[in-house]
Amino acid sequence: MVEIGFFVQQDNHVTETVNQSKGPTFYLESASIAEELGYDSFWFPDHWLLPNDIAVLDCWSVLAAVAATTQKIKLGSLVTPVTAHSPFLLAKRAVTVQMIAKGRLQFGLGAGWNRQEYVAAGLSFDSHRIRMEKLEETIRFLQLLWDSKNPIDFRGRHYAGSQTLLRPNVEKPPIWLGGSSDRLLECASKYADGWIPFEMHRDSIVDRTAYLHSLIDRGGRKTSDVVIGHATRVVAGKTMQEAIEICRRLGLQRDYATDLPKVRAHMIVGSFEECAVELANLADAGVSHVMLSPQPPDRTHELLLTYKDEMIGKLR
Repeated sequence: MVEIGFFVQQDNHVTETVNQSKGPTFYLESASIAEELGYDSFWFPDHWLLPNDIAVLDCWSVLAAVAATTQKIKLGSLVTPVTAHSPFLLAKRAVTVQMIAKGRLQFGLGAGWNRQEYVAAGLSFDSHRIRMEKLEETIRFLQLLWDSKNPIDFRGRHYAGSQTLLRPNVEKPPIWLGGSSDRLLECASKYADGWIPFEMHRDSIVDRTAYLHSLIDRGGRKTSDVVIGHATRVVAGKTMQEAIEICRRLGLQRDYATDLPKVRAHMIVGSFEECAVELANLADAGVSHVMLSPQPPDRTHELLLTYKDEMIGKLR
């Protein structure tokens, strides 16, 4: 059975207006509506500055608020750039939200990609190789912290901790990694409980999943140990033409150029029936947790209901 979650895409002027005018209340209401409708998860993108949205809210503050105002829905970061954080302080945030959520946190992590927001925050933005080294080192540090009952000393190439102890004791959340590079998938094969590619064509998902599974097999884990997810914006209407018109107004394209190697970028666009077929095709490709971003984002509340009635019900 495919789990269905949702997120609100942040890098657009529509969401900037929502963030400025409604703030966190919009997301608390969204998560409550989704929970009542039976959605499985709520995800919040972790950015602090984007080209088309400088009113971005803090991810972990929103997750803490959503955790306190919901009961069942899973909640996760989509995804937190670990290269902008102290691993120990990030672990503290996760522990706190996990306690508030009573075990519902999905710990989404990535290496970071947006140089502009790093510069704005006065943070160094390293090469992809160094960022991936920091991601893997952070995960190793986090796992040691979470599993240890006694203070630990950690000495890595990029991070270190002396007599570090993570308390209070809470259940360790599943780690989801976002990204699609070979290096990211190598990291996911060793440490991840879930993988979240963003807006990939089905063929690319099949190809990247096969590569991930080959790495998992070689490493001695089971492929079932890593849940295959997929995060994508969805533009749906009564007809394809209606969906295309929404795309035109928002400046979106179903298929668009990307500098990511080995990946065809693709978002779900079409009539409700056509979008339902695309979701089913994702399930056939091995995706078992889909995170949808209804478009336009300021209509998220009503579209959560519409999508459930017109698309998700048919998938399940």
